[in-house]
Amino acid sequence: MKRPKLNLKQKSGRKKIDVDDFLRKIHQAKSAGDEFVLDIYRTVYPKFPRHLKEVLKRKGITL
Repeated sequence: MKRPKLNLKQKSGRKKIDVDDFLRKIHQAKSAGDEFVLDIYRTVYPKFPRHLKEVLKRKGITL
């Protein structure tokens, strides 16, 4: 018996990233000196979408 084929295409209804909220969270972590949260952002930085990396660069935020 054959296995049914799975549809592996991306769903068009993906969640949008709230850039303003993301920047607010980074500013809060930096102002509070929360190294734990900043370390998490540093480790997942390579997985960020391209437009999010560009926004961080434009705002002059370094992790």
